[in-house]
Amino acid sequence: MRWAAIAVMLLGLTGGCGDDEGPPSLLLDATVEAGRDAGPTDGGTGDRDGNVDVDAGGGVDGGVDGGGERDAGPGSDGGPLPTCSPTEVLSVAVGPAHTCAVRADSVLFCWGTNDHGELGLADTVARLTPTRLDAFGSTWSSVTAGSSFTCGIAMGMALCWGHNMYGRLGVGDTDDRSFPAQVMGADSVVTVSAGGFHACAIQTLVGGLLACWGHNPDGRVGAGDTVDHWTGARVELSRTWTKVTAGGSHTCAVATDRTLRCWGGNSDGQLGLGTFGSGTERTTPQQVGTEAVWVDVSAGTTHTCAVRMDGSLWCWGSNALDQLGLGPAGPARATSPTRVGTESGWSQVSAGAFRTCAVRADGTLWCWGANGLGELGVGDTMDRDVPTRVGTESTWTFVQTRAIHTCGLLARRLMCWGGNRDGELGTGDTTGSLVPIPACVPAP
Repeated sequence: MRWAAIAVMLLGLTGGCGDDEGPPSLLLDATVEAGRDAGPTDGGTGDRDGNVDVDAGGGVDGGVDGGGERDAGPGSDGGPLPTCSPTEVLSVAVGPAHTCAVRADSVLFCWGTNDHGELGLADTVARLTPTRLDAFGSTWSSVTAGSSFTCGIAMGMALCWGHNMYGRLGVGDTDDRSFPAQVMGADSVVTVSAGGFHACAIQTLVGGLLACWGHNPDGRVGAGDTVDHWTGARVELSRTWTKVTAGGSHTCAVATDRTLRCWGGNSDGQLGLGTFGSGTERTTPQQVGTEAVWVDVSAGTTHTCAVRMDGSLWCWGSNALDQLGLGPAGPARATSPTRVGTESGWSQVSAGAFRTCAVRADGTLWCWGANGLGELGVGDTMDRDVPTRVGTESTWTFVQTRAIHTCGLLARRLMCWGGNRDGELGTGDTTGSLVPIPACVPAP
């Protein structure tokens, strides 16, 4: 395992990460990932961010404890696999140390760490198994998880809860919420994405306009400034959008015309503009390349991946732990989109902190990058520098990877794997898994 190297790297980063999504048909997005922290990462507030936003503080546990391991079958050091029956879900959100899912009947469940009320259960008590949110009943359509906070959509409203330092909840102040609260300035929402310390949403009744809010030291909100925004700020009013992904310190979005634009921090070239480092940040959306061919994008901590209309997969930014999937001779970073292999047929991608996972049109799942706690789901803890198939199943529809765990939808049933220190796998214990296992979402 290379967690010591990850810790050193995190301490030198200038931004964090965030992203998760539901199935593409649900217009859900949100990516988050990074090395887990044993203590505060935001200046001593106790924010347990996997999306380490180092401009807010440092401190990373180089010996990340995922809570033990299960291997591919019973009798391993971690004991037998749990016997939960997989439950059909609409969407899943993977945070640094918590997970949420919307069941097929539109009921929302959350589990894992809850230091700041990120589970939305009106308390700060952690849960080892999926626990139902009573708020808004059976009206949830999607959910997304950021660093110690969560956002979701119910009845067309964007709602956020959890840690609210820097105004990341978008409710007009910086007070934590342990229950869902409506975002100000983001109405009639169909897509929401929670990042490290910021979030974004696309609104339909106003023509696909984009609003972002939260921490903004490098322009990640996209409003043309570097001040924090406690409510939704409009992003490039002259353009409409179909998809947005909030990363650790940057944001990317696909416009209606299929062009791709990114903005915010650019420490490792994650904006894809051919530059990197201090002074290359952007406070407004910048077009990536000249092509109008993009259909999916995911912003990680310091890298980004996207899928084109022809099914080809492209990644750029940091490649410190092979998260770009460019093979053993891959560069330390790529500052412009670089194709991953020669295959086509990719349909959805999730960029985390130090790894990437993607689903192909044939229903197969592939992961690569850092694998210290089995986050790749391939049955061991060896890193991979090229896309590696997860299991033999061919009914995967969605995947999302974060700090120390990954979850996906297998025939719309929720499976999770990797580290489980805070119960984020939803199995009722804190034992990790090297392979996908069912999360114990109760049946309707």
